[in-house]
Amino acid sequence: MLLAAAGGIGVTYLQYGRIAETAAALPFVQASEPATADTSTTPPPGEYGSFTELEGLIVNPAGSDGTRYLAVSLAFESSSSSVVQEIKNKEVVVRDAMLNLLSERTATELSDPDRRTALKDSLRGHTNHLLTSGTVDRLYFTQFVLQ
Repeated sequence: MLLAAAGGIGVTYLQYGRIAETAAALPFVQASEPATADTSTTPPPGEYGSFTELEGLIVNPAGSDGTRYLAVSLAFESSSSSVVQEIKNKEVVVRDAMLNLLSERTATELSDPDRRTALKDSLRGHTNHLLTSGTVDRLYFTQFVLQ
């Protein structure tokens, strides 16, 4: 079973470029009425800060006994470029904190779209506790695959 999971992860990484190309080629359709937005995580149109990304985080959700995994990439946005640089400098520490926090969640919690905003807020809050030069304003999931 472990070999099958490792194979699945390997295929995901090998096919990621192709999947990203396909997703980029899809047309973007905007709804006529936007869904209610969480203003703490959604910037006003055209107003963005500096970004950095942690890619390829893979965890086994709590209680899954290694039979499930979450592959996730996170993007951090801050109005301060010094915060982005600090995250890059502390990448190992931030990555470890994100892995620990994500592995505490069950597959049920991680798969519920209604809990994503709370999960983002928790990840952002934990990151902000590690920083001394400012805060992360917004956190984005740039990849989120639960198997």
